[in-house]
Amino acid sequence: MSSQMQSGTSVEMTDSTVQPVGLNVAIVGSGPAGCYTAQFLKRALPTCDITVFERLPVPYGLIRYGVAPDHQGTKAVTKQFDRLFQSDGVRFAGNVSVGDHVSLDVLREKFDVVVLATGLYGDRGLEIPGSTLPGVISSGQLTRSFNRHPDEDPSELSLGENLIVLGHGNVAIDIVRLVTAPQALLAGSDVDDEALAFQAGRLQRVDVVGRSSAQDAKFDSVMIRELAGRPGIRFRSEGLNEDHETTDRTAAARVAALRDLADSTVGEALVDVTFHFGLIPEAVLGTDSVEGLRCISTLEGGQPQVFAADAIVTAIGFCERGDEAIQRAELVGADTDLDVGILDQGLFCVGWLRRGPRGTIPDSRADARLVVDTIIRNLEVTPLKSDKGGYSSLAGAVRDRAISFEQWLRIDRVERDNAATDRMRNKLVDFSHMRQVASGSSTVTEEAPTPPAAAAALPTAN
Repeated sequence: MSSQMQSGTSVEMTDSTVQPVGLNVAIVGSGPAGCYTAQFLKRALPTCDITVFERLPVPYGLIRYGVAPDHQGTKAVTKQFDRLFQSDGVRFAGNVSVGDHVSLDVLREKFDVVVLATGLYGDRGLEIPGSTLPGVISSGQLTRSFNRHPDEDPSELSLGENLIVLGHGNVAIDIVRLVTAPQALLAGSDVDDEALAFQAGRLQRVDVVGRSSAQDAKFDSVMIRELAGRPGIRFRSEGLNEDHETTDRTAAARVAALRDLADSTVGEALVDVTFHFGLIPEAVLGTDSVEGLRCISTLEGGQPQVFAADAIVTAIGFCERGDEAIQRAELVGADTDLDVGILDQGLFCVGWLRRGPRGTIPDSRADARLVVDTIIRNLEVTPLKSDKGGYSSLAGAVRDRAISFEQWLRIDRVERDNAATDRMRNKLVDFSHMRQVASGSSTVTEEAPTPPAAAAALPTAN
C-alpha cells in the first residue's frame, strides 16, 4: 500500500486533477451508504460511469425497509437519491444479486472500482437458554415486517398480550413506539396494514428490559420524548431513583425524559409500558413457546427477576449474516485497511460493512465521503487498465434481468396510487408482480387489508 494512501490527506471533491475518462464503478447495495458513495463519486469525477447493483427490484435498502415507517422525515432523504439516479452516468440495476446472478470476481474484472455497501442486517443472537423458542422475534424481523419487506411474512408474528422488548437503544424505542401507536399517529406513514393486523389490539403490557442504567442507556432523549402524550399508554420507569446525580448533560437529559414520560398519560390506560434498568437476561422461559424471561440484577447481591411474556423482541444489535453471498471476512487480505475502506486493490467497502453496525444515516454520509477520498487517492497512484468494459460488458442475461431506475419509478407510482388514503404507499411484495409492474404489463398492486381491519390493530383511546 502506498504511503500516499496511508497519509490520511483529504482530496477535495472539486479537485480536477483526477478525471480518469471512462472510469467504470460498481457499487453493490443501494442503501444510504451506497447512494451517498455514488453521489460523492459523481461530484468528484463527473465523467465516471456508476452502476449501483441491488438484489431487490427496488432501491434504497435500509431507508425503505429498516427505518421506522412512521419516520417519513428520515425516509425523505431518498428524494436526493432520486435526482442522483436520474443524472447522466449513474445507473440503477435492481433485481441483480451479486454472488448469485453475477459474481464479485466478474465485477472486479469488468469494473475499475468496486465498492461493497451491502450493510449488516443480520440480527445479533440472544445466546441464552431458550432463545430459539417460538415467540423470540428479532427487531430487524419486526421492523422489516412493518415495512413489508418481501423476505418477511407478518402472519408468522404474534406479540400476544405481554411483550418484552430487550435492549436500551433507539431501535428498542422504535419498536415500543410502533407497537403502541394509535392508528391516528400512523397517518401519512408507509406502515403495512397487514403487519398491524396480526396484533389485533391484544397488547396490554410492554416491559423494556436492559442491562444498562438509565444514565448509560443508548437511546436518545428525543426518542423518549416522542412517546409522551400518547393516548391510552401509561409509562413507568423502575430504578430511576437509584441513579446518582450526573454532570453528563446527555445522561441527565435521558433520565429527565424518562421522568417526564411517566407523567404523560392521557386518557384511560389501555397499555402499560415499563422501562427496567440494570437487568441481565439469563434465560427465556417456556416449553413449546415463550412464556417469560428470567433476569439477574447487576446490583451487588442482585436477585433474579422473572417477567411473564407471550413474545420477546430482541433489539440488541446487528451482525453479518452467515448466509450472505458476500462475506467481508473472506475478502480481507494483505492490502486491507478498513480504517479508510480498502479491502483489496480496486475493492472497497463502506457503511456498516466497513465500520460495524452502528451509526445513523448522516454517519453513512460521512463514511461515504471518507471512502470516496480513499478511492481518489488510490486512482492517483494506481494506473487504470484500458480493457474494462463496465456494465455494457456484462453478460446479456445479467443486463436483461436488471430493473432500471425508470422501471422502479413505475413500481413507485403504483405503490403510491394504490395506497390507502392515510398511507404514503402500499408496497408491492411479490417479486414476479414487481417485475410485471416494472415492465409496464401491470398497474395493480396486491390487495391490502381494508382500513377497518388495520384500525383494530393497535390501541385507541376514547
